[in-house]
Amino acid sequence: MDLQAGFQLGEWIVLPGEGTIQNTTTTRNVRRKAMDVLVVLANSSGQVVEREAILSSVWGAQAVSDEPLTTTIAELRRLLKGETTEPYIQTAPKRGYRLIAAVQSLAQNLPESETSEPTKEQPEPSTEYRQTPIIQINRFSIAALLLILIAIVSTLIVMQPAAPGPIHDRSIAVLPFENLSQSSHQNYLAEGLAEELTTLLTGVPQLKIAAKNSSFSAYRSSISGSANDSSSAPELNFTAIAADLNVAYVLTGGIRVNGNQLRVTAQLIDSTTGYQKWSGSFDRTMADIFDIQVDIATQITEQLELNLVGAGAQPVKPTSEAYRLYLQARYVAEQHTQTSFENAVTLYQQALALDADYAPAWSELAGLYVNMVGFSLLPREEGFRLANEAAFRALAIDPENASAHDRLGWIALHADSNLRSAAAHYNHALALEPANNSIISNAAVLAIALGQLDTAILLFERVATADPVSPVSHANLSNAYMLNRQYPEAEQSIRNALTLSPQYAAGHYRQLRALLPQHKVEAAAQVIEDEPFEAARFIGKAFLYNKTGDLTASDAALASVQALYGDAAAGNYAQVMADRGDVENAFRYLEIEYNVNGLAGFLEFHADPVFARMKSDPRWISLMQRIGMSSSDLRTIKLQIPAKAIQ
Repeated sequence: MDLQAGFQLGEWIVLPGEGTIQNTTTTRNVRRKAMDVLVVLANSSGQVVEREAILSSVWGAQAVSDEPLTTTIAELRRLLKGETTEPYIQTAPKRGYRLIAAVQSLAQNLPESETSEPTKEQPEPSTEYRQTPIIQINRFSIAALLLILIAIVSTLIVMQPAAPGPIHDRSIAVLPFENLSQSSHQNYLAEGLAEELTTLLTGVPQLKIAAKNSSFSAYRSSISGSANDSSSAPELNFTAIAADLNVAYVLTGGIRVNGNQLRVTAQLIDSTTGYQKWSGSFDRTMADIFDIQVDIATQITEQLELNLVGAGAQPVKPTSEAYRLYLQARYVAEQHTQTSFENAVTLYQQALALDADYAPAWSELAGLYVNMVGFSLLPREEGFRLANEAAFRALAIDPENASAHDRLGWIALHADSNLRSAAAHYNHALALEPANNSIISNAAVLAIALGQLDTAILLFERVATADPVSPVSHANLSNAYMLNRQYPEAEQSIRNALTLSPQYAAGHYRQLRALLPQHKVEAAAQVIEDEPFEAARFIGKAFLYNKTGDLTASDAALASVQALYGDAAAGNYAQVMADRGDVENAFRYLEIEYNVNGLAGFLEFHADPVFARMKSDPRWISLMQRIGMSSSDLRTIKLQIPAKAIQ
């Protein structure tokens, strides 16, 4: 059957050459790979097509895992959801997929000139990807998680914890340095210098350094407010910034680039007086930028009667051009778009071609590959393989590279399901950099997997206090509170996240999960309507209807998710069934979840209160033993938390 010229699929007209589907009311664009999958299924005349056959036909040698197919099927189900309730794609468990709706070729109705025209290659749509939360309150399935888009805060807000503690007399916020060059292309260098100084000063045990995200946001918010007051250059209120960040000092400065020459100025502002405690000016070449960083950090610590020596964070010097490319790659990657990720990979590779022994570049490249897997820009196995290789290259050069251990810990946990290896890497990373917020937060994810909820809460509380502007940090803390049945605290923390990012994906769902155990049913019913992520909204409604006793409506909500994700969201169906007391179906869905998605969902499922009544059932004990997460298994794995990580 000739389908390239177009075909009728239920209510839809599918036009592969144009990359669109149309019904009586709408036209929708379809990614090239998704269209290819749809054509393969349509050609099967309603028969099941094996997953391996689809992968081979559409992805060929690139198909190192079946995750792209799972994601694409979920995408097609959403696109084909139209005016009718007619199903389109059915999952054949452990086999593949088939089309339910009838397929009719349009070739016989088209002029010969149209049927003979070769199929045009459709460009992949430009899609912007946002950073996913470090940890999800629920794993809606691999496919669904890859589709979560985190809203960027439209206005820059610095939100303090409810009760900030006293100001530490040796606490500093490092603000972005001002780019004083004529070209805006030097912004990456100005911000990179501030970030490197933050890392360097964090290594001084007696200093308390504000998180980079909060410091940068407080600075930009202050500039925005000042710019609205007058047309002149903004005058920053450093005392107000310091008060927002709860620090005693603010480090600020500027950088001017002229060819290979640098001029860096820096000043340390006392928040109590608003006056300079120290200032310095450095005229050097690009090759001396590391010496400038150390000079600034040394003079600051001397002013505070401390010693930088022994901080353990002295920068390793690559070539100046390799370092410039490294900073540029890091700056570009923070834009979190498909193009920026790809450009950042190229920049890191260029930097390493100039200096293959620069361990930080290998470590950052590893982290970038992990993110690209998370955003479905790389097949899972390939992405984690590349990340693993890059991280081990970093450790081969510098065995004490904390971020490389962090990357390997994350890979061990999420790719290999190896809790023991993950703990070994995080223990090493925390020992090297106990004040690194990223490492602390990722270690908290492992603590949840190990059933150490009190430890996870201490770690997430520390991160949320140090980085109050990050909605992710508050959402992670809310999740840990919820798992530990601290529902009022969970409710407040997710409110903090939603204040910072009102469209935070699954944020309102998390709020509902905190409200329902407190019997705040009306409030839960209101907030779930604001949930932007469709799967989270339907799962939340299923929980809500469980609470009100309307199991028919709960089943209908689950059916909406099943139509989109099929068995890929089985773990979430298990949660809803366990919540309503349907233990038999809960176990049935847990088995499907493990068969389809592996161990990842169970990193939290074993701690979720909805499964509490099932934990004495021999089937639960057997399942946990089978996946290596029994109580006896977890007790043998030690996560060592330094005191500074929770201070």
